[in-house]
Amino acid sequence: MSLLVQGLSHKTAPIQIRELLSFDSNELKKALPQLNAIDGIDESMIVSTCNRTELYCKLDTGLEEKPIRWLAYYLNLDIDTLKPHFYSLSNEYAVRHALRVGSGLDSLVVGEPQILGQLKKAYKVALEVGTAGKFINKLMQDAFTTSKIIRTKTEIGQSPVSVAFAATKLAQQIHGDLANSTALIVGAGQTTTLVARHLSQTNIGKIYVANRTRTKSELVTKVCGGDTIELTDIPKFLQLADIVISSVTTRKPIISLDIAKLSIKKRKGRPIFFVDLGVPRNIEESVGSLESSFLYTIDDLKIIVESNIGARSAASIEAEEIVNFKTSDFLEWEKIQSINQFINCYRAQAEDLSNKEIEIALKELRKGSDVEKVIRTMGKRLSRKLIHTPTSKLKEYADEAEVLSKAIDILGIDVESR
Repeated sequence: MSLLVQGLSHKTAPIQIRELLSFDSNELKKALPQLNAIDGIDESMIVSTCNRTELYCKLDTGLEEKPIRWLAYYLNLDIDTLKPHFYSLSNEYAVRHALRVGSGLDSLVVGEPQILGQLKKAYKVALEVGTAGKFINKLMQDAFTTSKIIRTKTEIGQSPVSVAFAATKLAQQIHGDLANSTALIVGAGQTTTLVARHLSQTNIGKIYVANRTRTKSELVTKVCGGDTIELTDIPKFLQLADIVISSVTTRKPIISLDIAKLSIKKRKGRPIFFVDLGVPRNIEESVGSLESSFLYTIDDLKIIVESNIGARSAASIEAEEIVNFKTSDFLEWEKIQSINQFINCYRAQAEDLSNKEIEIALKELRKGSDVEKVIRTMGKRLSRKLIHTPTSKLKEYADEAEVLSKAIDILGIDVESR
């Protein structure tokens, strides 16, 4: 069997493709059992974030095409549209990739911690629906441990480089001093919370936070000192916003062209800086074509992020070494698992022989036979039966020196001492 990771990410696919493959938690719970029901797939997990969608499978060798074909069928997409953006990693490469993803080494923002939480959520869903087995369990536990070691032993997460940081820097470049500016944040996840924190550090004039759940909005406003509003209030408050940053899970845009056009008209030429961090996108793409509108997506922020990652390069080298070490550990564990079934069978055969000889010896003892004689007879009979198959095979391969040499080594035969 093979361990396989198939998918696409910000490195291989633009947002227009990535948003087609987005799953939320409820969709994952429906999709995973169907993926796992494919003949030859023993275990499976799906990771879906704004920057990647990946299928993790333990499956029979030779079935590597099945996961991507299932994905295309499930989402009603043309497989030829997906293939140019897909990567397929097996065994050692799959393990190393999983550990790098969990540690943030494969992220748009190298070392960012959000991906670890997203990986844990994906794993939790796989556990809930019963598609994660021994191998995915071990892989995820190793990914979590590796991430913890890297964050403890290196400075991978110390430099202030993040999508949230980049969005704030862009806002300052467009509006300058933000003391008299107003920001509208849509969403209350980790990324938008970071945005709120960065914006508050610029002494921005006002922040409004809109989210489906008011209690979560209030957690964000505690960070930045802003006010909460309902999602339905966005059209009313959009005209007040100089900066709009959105990251919510939605199938349809939260901010349409018509709403944006009306708000910009009411602002009488004052620009709005839009940042759409959602996948699928939260803001209609055509909003970016409006006069006095500056629309950036998560992919547009790559340039700023990449220009600020130099400080993490040394830490990344250390982190990659840790990943390599932990990958070797997993592969050693996997080797042991592959041979365990044979060891267990061999042990069971030996125990069966032993139990039969013990029963024969007990019957003799109940008849009153001499104890020492019974024990010695049992020992001889048992040793002969235990070595019968190995000695027969040694005779069978007597003229094959290489096989014979390996067999002697495996059986631990000490020729010199005899």
